[in-house]
Amino acid sequence: SAYRRLKKSLLSKLQQLYDRSDMLDELKNGDSMSDEVRTLKLSEFKANISFLGELFLVDLVLEKLVNHVLFKLLFPGGVEAPGGPPGVLPKDYEVDQFFALLRVVGHRTTEEGVRRYTDEYIKRCNQLEKDHPVKRTQFKAMDI
Repeated sequence: SAYRRLKKSLLSKLQQLYDRSDMLDELKNGDSMSDEVRTLKLSEFKANISFLGELFLVDLVLEKLVNHVLFKLLFPGGVEAPGGPPGVLPKDYEVDQFFALLRVVGHRTTEEGVRRYTDEYIKRCNQLEKDHPVKRTQFKAMDI
């Protein structure tokens, strides 16, 4: 059916974008990038995150994938050991996209999905509130 072909095509395109995950690395190491190129890459990154949220809302993407993306946005270096030194802090645009995606998909999540990580997300936001070098991101983290 047309729905299945569309779904298969969209998922194939998403897989290609995921396989080209060097885009996020380029943004993180974008010191050599011009401001115009960096702005274009950031807008592409934001559009992809928004698109993922919309695909989730129409049941074309599994909650597991959305949870994985949320986790990667807020914990770019992985989760640190309890009581250990703080892990890598996310960039300000990663935090922005975390909140944007959570705002879109939050009402549709289940206990087995995103909500079981709520405590970890809140702890991380408390850490960002104190330790993030960008003041705007600190204020955003206060809202959670």
